[in-house]
Amino acid sequence: MRLRFASPALFTSLALAPFLATEAINPDADALKERIIAHARTVTKPATSAVDARGRTIFRFASLPKEAVMVSDADISANASGEVVVDTTSAVPFIEEVRFSSTKPTRVKLVAKIERFETMTRYRLMPDGKPVPIELASEMSGSMLGQEGRIRTRIVYTDHRPVPR
Repeated sequence: MRLRFASPALFTSLALAPFLATEAINPDADALKERIIAHARTVTKPATSAVDARGRTIFRFASLPKEAVMVSDADISANASGEVVVDTTSAVPFIEEVRFSSTKPTRVKLVAKIERFETMTRYRLMPDGKPVPIELASEMSGSMLGQEGRIRTRIVYTDHRPVPR
């Protein structure tokens, strides 16, 4: 069984891709928050937002657009939620972390059941102001053909270097 979290597809569909890359005109924190909420309304239920202890804004999406979370060829996005953590404390606000998690157990193609899944991708800014992934962690538990199991994955990206054009 192949589990695919389509975070790039989700944020492309949310029209948030421009917020992952800084432009010549860097948005201020309030403008970025307003643009995230406005674009999110076009594809999903409105996001709620809160500020954490570190001063970052967290947007929570109770539902996700279709094909945001795929298992093999099955779309389980209807049973998932998402969070976007925006670092508004630095000079250039950017999406620092993206999380997806299951909201309830989900049956996939009558042979598998996903009890729980969670995935998290973290980003940081390069010296040139471009965001890069620094970590991807995911965990999924469930059963397939009567066998229970759990899969954990953690990928750490290091030694980022700009690519010459």
